[in-house]
Amino acid sequence: MDAADPPYDVSILEALWSAEFVSPVPDLPAGIVIIEAGRIVGGDGRYFYCGTYELGADVLMAEAKVTHYAGPTRSVFGPHKNFDLYLSGVPGRDRFTVSGESPQNPGVFIEWRFIRRAELP
Repeated sequence: MDAADPPYDVSILEALWSAEFVSPVPDLPAGIVIIEAGRIVGGDGRYFYCGTYELGADVLMAEAKVTHYAGPTRSVFGPHKNFDLYLSGVPGRDRFTVSGESPQNPGVFIEWRFIRRAELP
């Protein structure tokens, strides 16, 4: 194994995940996210997410564009129609949490909890 390779099989992330924002804003919708081949795509009842991820030695680093498409423009970052997220965390096989912020609202941090729901076909 090369020193730059992660100490686990990176395919552990390739699955369908439920995703829940953890924030002081009440009643944010949970969503569904597919993580596969360096990409993250998904959405909830108000926003959809498209982004990429990289795995370091023991850290997942992700960037996602979040775009509003329905309902109120209500998020932990305010009433933005579009915003970026920069997230990191330790990946897990069945559950993991990433945290980060948006440059459109610096200083406001979020956590995003993932739970594995299904294997990809």
